Amino acid sequence: MKSLLELVKVVSDYRLDNVAIFSIHNRKDKNSKYNQFLDGVLKESFKNDKEAAHVLYDTDNESIKYRVLKNRIKERIYNNVLFIDTGKRESNSYAGVYLKLYRHLIVSKFLVGLNAKTAGYELMNKVLNKAIKYQLHDIVQQCALHFRRQSLLEGSNSRFDYFNDLFHKANDNLMAEVKAEELYYTIMMTINFNVSASNSSELLEKAKECSKSITDLREKYQTYFINYYDHSIKSIYFQLISDFSSAVASCDRFDTYLQENPIFYSDARHANNLVIKGSCYLHLANYKKGIDCAREALPLYAEGSENWFILQELYFLLLFNSNDLYGATDIFCNMITHPRFNYTRAHQQELWKVFGGYLWFMINYYNDERCLKLLAQRKQTFRFSKLLNEVPIFSRDKKGMNVAVLILQILLLLERRDYVKIISRMEALKSYTYRNLGKDDAYRSHYFIKMLLAMEKMQFDPVKTQLKTTELLDKLRLADLNYTSTQTRMEIISYERLWNIALDMVKEKKPVKSYLAG
Repeated sequence: MKSLLELVKVVSDYRLDNVAIFSIHNRKDKNSKYNQFLDGVLKESFKNDKEAAHVLYDTDNESIKYRVLKNRIKERIYNNVLFIDTGKRESNSYAGVYLKLYRHLIVSKFLVGLNAKTAGYELMNKVLNKAIKYQLHDIVQQCALHFRRQSLLEGSNSRFDYFNDLFHKANDNLMAEVKAEELYYTIMMTINFNVSASNSSELLEKAKECSKSITDLREKYQTYFINYYDHSIKSIYFQLISDFSSAVASCDRFDTYLQENPIFYSDARHANNLVIKGSCYLHLANYKKGIDCAREALPLYAEGSENWFILQELYFLLLFNSNDLYGATDIFCNMITHPRFNYTRAHQQELWKVFGGYLWFMINYYNDERCLKLLAQRKQTFRFSKLLNEVPIFSRDKKGMNVAVLILQILLLLERRDYVKIISRMEALKSYTYRNLGKDDAYRSHYFIKMLLAMEKMQFDPVKTQLKTTELLDKLRLADLNYTSTQTRMEIISYERLWNIALDMVKEKKPVKSYLAG
């Protein structure tokens, strides 16, 4: 009752019934400057401050009237943020608890500062207990500091020691998590922004060091985020060294951790883990398990979200390489015609166009009438002549997806048996290979293109070509196939399989039946 009386007094003294907030969606006085400004912002009528100031006050944006109005609206919206309804989130989910605890922490600090200490510390104690449960160490730190200060004023040695120890423990855990995050970001920054180091000995050494460091941290600190970063770093390292079985094992260990600690589970975390496993199964050619992972993950992402589109890329590759051409065709049509497709990154849109090219090639090779019928129904066509024009980003990526496009062009010409055009392209392709595809950073692509060059040199004779390329094929097999290597290149289909198809096409003597346009 004492804390309730303090709360009522604070509300009464500070007239919180007149707090400066407003409803953005249910505003009565549409003619007030506040509402005119909000309407313009919500309807995107104002492109900048200059336009808003001119419409509202017929002045420039440096006028005092305009700046005061804008600042007052911001202050009211800041107040509104404190009252955002998070009911859409499960109250006991990690995200729901996170938001609620930070709001209550602010309220408890205000109450203590306003001398409503009984109410303030009562709420802060609830915040502290839940923060300990959910391992929100920065909140534990702040609460422990307040209670340590209170115990000093009360002269309680036992409470001071308890909260002092609690603060230092929370601080140690927080610093360990900060270090773990730093290790993870170190690898990701190198992968995403340092192209010269991607997949190089420098990156591998850095990933190895980070993996060892995170292991040392996990042995000492058993927090959720330490376990999360331990799994993230090790799964990356294992994939970089092509130890995909160990990467799957890391995913399984993290899944077990989430099962044993359900308060840290979320659909997004589970889905991300499934995507990593699915990608590893793709490399291991265990397509069935990979497809199972993709199907389990799909309903866990919001349809049309960025992660959902990325998962669809993996799902397509798994079906495509398992030779489920109809399933891959269905996904391709769904993605290309999805209402959110044009809102995806340009890189993703070009990737699906390359997928489409390889899909058309395989459908033609197998003469799959079901897939052709489905493509016709969905009004999807492929034009060989437009292939390079539709992928300008990839065309600049000399060690990446541009390689997949160039190889696709040769395969499509082989399918047509247009040997004259192939020959005319081979000298340029040879120069491209030696200029851009070194043996170290593009091992498999280098040797596969050399095999295509050897085929042309042997005048497309299948027997002579096989004899000439035996050694090159052995070298190609020494390296792991690379579907997704640090965003630099991608084998849509393994080169070994493409090579068998290429040889089969030059062996074939019957008339060509092609459904390709252009």
